[in-house]
Amino acid sequence: MLLDYMMPRWVTYLIYLFLIIAPPLLSRYLHMRYFGLTIIAA
Repeated sequence: MLLDYMMPRWVTYLIYLFLIIAPPLLSRYLHMRYFGLTIIAA
């Protein structure tokens, strides 16, 4: 990807993880928040 040339690889991984983890944590539903926390804990 284009981002790989502009940033270190671990930065892109952090962005991808944030995009995956953030929406469940910001959800109003409690079970979605638990889902996000289990992703972080894994």
